[in-house]
Amino acid sequence: MRRHGLPGNIAQLQLHLSAPPDPHQFEERFQAWASEEPACRVALLNGLTRTRRIMYSSGKRPEFRRHKNISAHDVLNRRLNTPIPRPAHPPFAIDLIEGPEGTTLGLTWDHLLMDARGGEFLLVRLAGQDKENATTWKPLSPINGLQRLKATRSLHPVFKRIGQGVAAPKMTHIHPRLNVGHIVLDEEESKEIADRGKHIHPIIGETALLIAGALRRTHALCLEVKNNPSGYMIPVTVTRRSPGNLSPLLGNPISIVYILAHAAQMEDTTPDTLARQVAEQFMSALRNGHVEAIEKQLDLSGYLPRAAGSRFLRHLTQGRMASCFFAHTGRTMFDTLADFDFHGSRVEQVFHQPMICHPPGLGFFACRHGAKLHLSICSTEQDPMQLGQRTMHDLLTL
Repeated sequence: MRRHGLPGNIAQLQLHLSAPPDPHQFEERFQAWASEEPACRVALLNGLTRTRRIMYSSGKRPEFRRHKNISAHDVLNRRLNTPIPRPAHPPFAIDLIEGPEGTTLGLTWDHLLMDARGGEFLLVRLAGQDKENATTWKPLSPINGLQRLKATRSLHPVFKRIGQGVAAPKMTHIHPRLNVGHIVLDEEESKEIADRGKHIHPIIGETALLIAGALRRTHALCLEVKNNPSGYMIPVTVTRRSPGNLSPLLGNPISIVYILAHAAQMEDTTPDTLARQVAEQFMSALRNGHVEAIEKQLDLSGYLPRAAGSRFLRHLTQGRMASCFFAHTGRTMFDTLADFDFHGSRVEQVFHQPMICHPPGLGFFACRHGAKLHLSICSTEQDPMQLGQRTMHDLLTL
């Protein structure tokens, strides 16, 4: 769905967790929730009105012709009835929300949401923490989940604003369905969208986000279980948009990259060395079958000419869809700033501003450029609000 529909997506996900098989009952429950939140309903329809086409699941053609004028209500009803798949891997918490009276909500990564223009969004699942096992997150019931979600709206989110992006170059020689690019948001639009939904935040750049989330969760687990020498292996699903054969509610998994961090290495090595090892492992996984996995799982033969599909794969691997993301990975402070990729060269291009880091501490920049993944580490003890106003170039001079 569109950016403006993200609050509605959270409600849809919560209702889906225990919704009856009958889609009409699910629609009625969602309509009842939307009637209590008219702003979300209006935002959903406004966003869908600007959608020029509807993307659909692989192997299933739309029931209408693309050149016909489609009402936003029809698109919304169709998308509401699209099933949300359960992830195959166990969820892990990306960030925590401290609620009133000592309650805790966990934002667990569920899957990515894509709109018709190629923008990627993170769809999280609210989960409650198990008191007996602090590392286990269980999905909340829809009613309880929505009540707790509304109770936490007054709290500040972990990611408060959207990083400003750069528009992708217009590539006229590429099929128009591939020439999507990124949406550029100015500061006022970023603030408006961030304030509209305090509990869910649109994300551009899925790979870097998942790396940062996995690193953060791995770091937290290693701090909790230092006596476990084997460490934890966090599965990270890397997804890409596949033109023509994806529903807006579905991601297209290309490969699963396992980021392994040993608890013993957390104590014995420096953070710079550990981050370099993680970057090397990730790039090694991308080199060993990354392009083959794309060609195997992206079936473009039924939707695009062979030449257009080859250009899409080439531009994807050469960094045309570059992204950058900044996330907090722990409370550890550093005196120096390290900036490197897996070859040790400096990162010279950053594609949009970092997210706010709260509380201030260690942060990871990850961006795809050329055929490389740049993973940068930085830290600051300044106020997180000031950090959010800085660009990567400013951080390098701290």
